[in-house]
Amino acid sequence: MAAQTVSVRHALIIENLADLVGLVTVDAGGKNMLFLLPQFAADYLPVHLFDCGGGVDPGLRAIKTVNYVPAVLGKIAAAEHGCFESIYRLPDRTLLEGTTTNLFIVKNGTLHTEPVAAGVLPGVTRALVMKLATRVARVRETAITSDDLLRCDEAFLTASSIEIVPIVAIGKRRAAGGTPGPLTRELQRRYRTHVARRLGLRVAELGD
Repeated sequence: MAAQTVSVRHALIIENLADLVGLVTVDAGGKNMLFLLPQFAADYLPVHLFDCGGGVDPGLRAIKTVNYVPAVLGKIAAAEHGCFESIYRLPDRTLLEGTTTNLFIVKNGTLHTEPVAAGVLPGVTRALVMKLATRVARVRETAITSDDLLRCDEAFLTASSIEIVPIVAIGKRRAAGGTPGPLTRELQRRYRTHVARRLGLRVAELGD
């Protein structure tokens, strides 16, 4: 896989597509699929709300993988709408999580995220962010709707690959205050400080 990763990276540079992120997944038949997704500034991420009918099977949602149909379709939909990530939306407008990320919003100083009981991935980064947040804010596991995401004060996604990245738009529509908020910034700082300490490094040595 390391050799394949290098080959993909070189191919992107040769084709002048270095501003894209290559995501490789394997389908049920063992075939490799390469998705080229827009690479956005780390300061924000536009997201797409992906309607997933009755929702992804809870058994699958608990597995950290993009190797099932809803996640693959979600990634394709995100790319088609010029977004980095799709967030699963149920018919009642409840938002679950991203295809490879967890969703958080901030309302009136309280941090909200969908409960694991709803079938979302109990991500490692999600758990750490919730732990760090308890020192600076109230934390609640509760249902989040698309209206909540539009009208909340702040919002962000978490994953080990992206750490904590603010959401400021749904597609081209302004959301979550339209700019990274103070609690999001504080959690970013605390997260990177925690990681640096665990690795025995200074925060500056972590890189971007």
